[in-house]
Amino acid sequence: MLLRAALYHHPATRSYNVCRAFCTTQPVGSAQRRPSQKLPATPARTRFAPSPTGYIHLGSLRTALFNFLLAKATGGQFLLRLEDTDKVGNAKDVSERTSIYQRDVERLLDSRHAYRCFCSSERLNSLAKQRNKVGFGGDYDRACEGIAVDESDNRASNGEPFVVRLKVENDPIVWTDLVYGVVGGTKQQNANASRNKALFEDPILLKSDGLPTYHLANVVDDHYMLITHVIRAAAGHRARLR
Repeated sequence: MLLRAALYHHPATRSYNVCRAFCTTQPVGSAQRRPSQKLPATPARTRFAPSPTGYIHLGSLRTALFNFLLAKATGGQFLLRLEDTDKVGNAKDVSERTSIYQRDVERLLDSRHAYRCFCSSERLNSLAKQRNKVGFGGDYDRACEGIAVDESDNRASNGEPFVVRLKVENDPIVWTDLVYGVVGGTKQQNANASRNKALFEDPILLKSDGLPTYHLANVVDDHYMLITHVIRAAAGHRARLR
């Protein structure tokens, strides 16, 4: 959601919680069953975006069903989209969209919402090990965030390997969910921020091979496909603040 706002300068796609949006206020078998939330007043355009590799999880099919039901109930559209961001066995249609992802990454770099990271895998592994020893997660220390734009451009032009990271703001991320209301800014998030302000959760958007990660492709594709509502399971929805 933070990435969507940074890229396209408008509120994030509306969110529904798959376990609550269509649940009933009466026990199963009750004579009267009503949804706990009102349906959108305008047609919803939803999607299901599984990975093309491996077996699909039953919970994912359940999520797809609720996306379909919301679209059908509002006279909208339900889309199936394959999220293939892996270079191994890369599908042709993904490679054709690479230029779109790279263009939007350039917009993030220009607006300073993202930065190139030239850290080697050896350094990142060493940092992760040090963090794990003291009981912290594998967050990044923003060693490359302060690199001047000209220097970053020159190093990239000279062929030095890099990834592009989203610069996550220090302020707690808050958004409005159509079921839960205002979500974010949890006590745990605030505790993590105060515990060590020198470490950040800056996810990689563009990999060193020039292909996008799921974090980027998912948001960009939602934007250009005009997705209006994202329905997710309760645990994953509330745990991922991005």
